[in-house]
Parts: sequence; C-alpha cells; structure tokens
Amino acid sequence: MSPDELSTDDASRVEVIDDTEKRPFSLSLRAKIMLAISTMLVLTLILTLVISTMIQTRIEEDHIRDTLQEEIDEFNQIWGPGVHPLTKKDYTNVREILMTSMDLNIPGTDEVFMIFVDHEQLDIDPERAEGLKDNLALLRTVSDPALADTKEVHVYTDDEVGTVWFRSVSVTMPDSDDVGIWVALVELDRIFASQANFGETIALVIVGMIIVSLIAGWFIVGRLVAPLHELTKTAGKIYEEDINHRVEVHGNDDIARMGLSFNEMLDRLRDSFEIQRRFLDDAGHELRTPLTVMKGHLDILEIDDPSDVAATRDILLDEVARMRRITDDLIILAKSNRTDFVIPQPTDLRALITDLASNCSALGGEWTIDLRGIGLGPDGQPLLVDADVQRLTQAILQMAENAVKYGGGRSGHYDIGASVNQHEAAIWVSDHGDGLPEEERKRIFERFIRGSNSYGKPGSGLGLSIVHAIAAGHGGGAIARSTDGGGLTVVMHWTPHIVEDDANTPLS
Repeated sequence: MSPDELSTDDASRVEVIDDTEKRPFSLSLRAKIMLAISTMLVLTLILTLVISTMIQTRIEEDHIRDTLQEEIDEFNQIWGPGVHPLTKKDYTNVREILMTSMDLNIPGTDEVFMIFVDHEQLDIDPERAEGLKDNLALLRTVSDPALADTKEVHVYTDDEVGTVWFRSVSVTMPDSDDVGIWVALVELDRIFASQANFGETIALVIVGMIIVSLIAGWFIVGRLVAPLHELTKTAGKIYEEDINHRVEVHGNDDIARMGLSFNEMLDRLRDSFEIQRRFLDDAGHELRTPLTVMKGHLDILEIDDPSDVAATRDILLDEVARMRRITDDLIILAKSNRTDFVIPQPTDLRALITDLASNCSALGGEWTIDLRGIGLGPDGQPLLVDADVQRLTQAILQMAENAVKYGGGRSGHYDIGASVNQHEAAIWVSDHGDGLPEEERKRIFERFIRGSNSYGKPGSGLGLSIVHAIAAGHGGGAIARSTDGGGLTVVMHWTPHIVEDDANTPLS
C-alpha cells in the first residue's frame, strides 16, 4: 500500500516515538560555584548588616542614657546652689528656677526640655517640639512627680509620638507648696530614622558590591574552571583507537594536579590497551603456525590407518603442548606490568643460587657456582635484598635452559653466579658455546627474537623476554654480553634494597 492509499484512520494511528531520554536540567560547575559564592556573600553581608545595626543601636542607646544624665547634672548645677548663676541672687520661687534653666541650658539636636509646675506646662524647648504639647497622655506621664529624681530612664510609647525616653527632676522651695518638674526627653524615632536612612544607604552600597563581586567572580571562576572544560573536551576526544590526546597543564594548583592525574590515567590506559593489543597480536602470530600444522595433518589423516592416526595424535599433542607453553609465556609477559607482578621479600641470593644449582645440573652439563660477589653485613652474614623468590627462580631457570639449549654444543660447561652490594644486585648465567654477534645480543630480549644459534631448535623466542620483564619488575633490566673465551653471558641486574632487620627470615 502506498502512502497515498493510507486512510485517515490509519494515518491517525501512526505515532512518532522519540525515545531520546531528556537529560534533567543541571547548572554548570561555573554557575554552581557562583551560586555558592553569591549565597555565602549575601548571607555574610546581611549578617554583618544586622549585627552592625544591633551594635550601633546599642551604642546609640548608651549615648542617649549618657546624654540624659549630663542634662540632669547641668540642671542640678543651675538650681542646686539656690542662687542664680549669673546674678548671684537667691531664687524666690520654683518658676524662676525652671525658667532660668530653660534660658541657660540649650537642648541638643535630638533633645527636648519641658518644665511643669503642679502639672501645668510652662514651656517647651525647642520650638520644633511644639507638637508634643497636644499629647496629653505624654504630658501627664512626664510630669508625674513619682517618676522624678530616679536614675532610671523612663520609656513612653504611643502611635502619635512613637517612642520617647525621658528623665525628670522635681524642684521645690522650703516656703512654697509649688512642685516643679524639669524634664529632658529624647524622641528615639527621630534618631533611629536617620540611622535607618544610613542603613538603607549601606544596603544599597552592599547590593552594588555584590553585583560587582559577582561580575568579577564570574570571569575569575571562568578562568579557574577553564582547565576542567579542557579536560572534558579532551575526554570527549578519547576513544579506544586513539588515546593520545592529553590535557595541557599549567601551574601547580589542585586543578593542575587533577590534570596531571588524568594524563597519568590516560598513560596507564594506553599501556593497558597496548598490552592487550600486543598480547592478541603475539598470540595470533605465534598460535597460527601450530594451528596450521594441526590442520594440515588432520587434512591428510588416514582414519583407517592406525599407525597414521597414532603418529598424527603424537604430532597434535606436541603442537598443543607448544601452544600451551606459548600461551603461558604470553600471559606472564602480559602480567609483567601489573604492580603485583613482583612481590619482594627478604632474600638470601647465596642460598637461592646454591639451591637452584641442582635444578640447573638436571638440565645437563657441568655447572660452576660463583658467589664471590655477594657482600657480607656487619654480622658477617650475606646481605639480604628485597626480591621475589619465585620470579627470580623462574628467570634463573629460563636463563639456564637457554644456555643448555643454545650455548652448550662445544664444551657443555656453564657458570651461574650472583653479586650483591649497596649499589647493585646481579644474577648471571654463562655458557661457553659459539655466542652471538653484537647486533643479535642487542635484540635478544625482544619478543619472538631468536638468535642465529637457535636454527633447527625448538623455542618461541619468549624466554629471555620473560627474564627481562622479571628484572624490570625489580626495577632493573637484563643484558647479554660475550663470555670471556667465547660464549654468551646473560645478566639480570637491579638496584637492591638491603634488608638490615635481623628479625626478617631470609627466603631461598
């Protein structure tokens, strides 16, 4: 059916399915850092503003108390002696005392003076406080003789005048029933209104500082996280076939160290991939020959001929054994880069070589042991070194097998020895055969490289590669040189860690 023949009902059943999973919204690292910084900055500035306002309010309240006390002291100086400070004449009545104080004492910016005689208001200063005259409740409170002559600051509050702090002094004369009240008060709302205006100005300044800080911080954080973006981009370019990209590292901070760690991880991954690739290549290369041999013999096998079947069976078993040896050797080489390939323990190389001499003799020929190079410790005992006994045994037997197989045709005599001092530990095996040219000695430790003296003899070319890998696992290497008088000497060497603890039991 063509698209044109689709009915309306059929078309209505056609659905477009999009199974693309939508990623949840997430802020970038840069935005998260800026959000955290801005939150901490705002909270810090708000807390600072609140605390500073509280401190400023406390300071202002203490100042008001001190100011009221100073006004009380000045008033007492005016009428306390009983004479007019200027005319030096005695006061005649209460009204004169109160009016004199109003003439001589000038209120401060936020202060108000009031005087009363028998609850009757006589005067108020300054004139800006005239509005207070109409608040009868306030006038009754501040003119109450019961609140006068105390050291406490009294508080009056209502919706009309707000909050007022005041102190008052009563004035009497011996020959008069008049009771005068002198009042000094402060309108807190006027004082704190100016403080609130100042706080608003500070708040605006803080907001401006936050905005400027965020703008500057956005660019600064951008520069700081730029290496992370570079790391992400580099990680996106890496895949199994190409892991050669690296992050450019600048500086020595935490991000730089993370970049270095990332590059080191990539190096380890590259090495691991290379080991796997090399293992597969080597296995495919070396196993192809025995598999081809096995297939060839199976193709020409005469099933009805018992002798042919038996001969083919023997050949196949030999090839299987060869394949197993190759596989085991390749596995050892593949493991040689692991951190646990060598597990060092205190080792007496003299005892190790002595014990392995009998194993070497079982391979054939006459063996001479040379242990003169093993140094002695302060106690007269051989120096102990940290080494992996099993791996050293494997390497020594491999060197001995190579010597017997490829270097013993002329004399059948071999040497095995070891030396230890503070700077180097070495183990060697020498034969006295035909030896190898210098060009071949340089490559003899490469995988599947066999010398010219190995033609016609079985082997995979992996033995000395294993020796070199074991030496490298101990932090050293392996070399091949000519034996004095002819032949080949294979030496594995490394920088030893001398064990000086007598409590350690030497292994061999």
